[in-house]
Amino acid sequence: LIEPTATVHRLKALGDGHIYVSATIPFTNDCLLYRSYDPLYTSLPECELTGLNITARPNPATEQVTFERSMTDKEGLLRFYNVNGTTIRKARFSKGQKQLSVNVSSWPGGMYLARIVNQGKTFGRVKFVVR
Repeated sequence: LIEPTATVHRLKALGDGHIYVSATIPFTNDCLLYRSYDPLYTSLPECELTGLNITARPNPATEQVTFERSMTDKEGLLRFYNVNGTTIRKARFSKGQKQLSVNVSSWPGGMYLARIVNQGKTFGRVKFVVR
């Protein structure tokens, strides 16, 4: 989903029938590309992030969160942000590594954002909650 506070730079419907949106996400200043799920039948807020899918389980978590990514052909830096947009930790996916577990037992309860970065570009992001 596109963040409600995102700054939209470009909106375009292409020949494949999908709507494409370029937007900057607050706190992280990531410029991301979104694509509608269904060709021209989907409203703008129902868009998906193109690129790498990443999941966080369990969510919410108390002890440990396991992050799983869909593509493993490259290494990637996993950056963690609190609700203020401050980077609080970094971890690294090695090339070929699909899962990465992070101990969050000492983290304050709240919502966090994790994003995978490679060569300065964001390839996926996921929100998760620590209790």
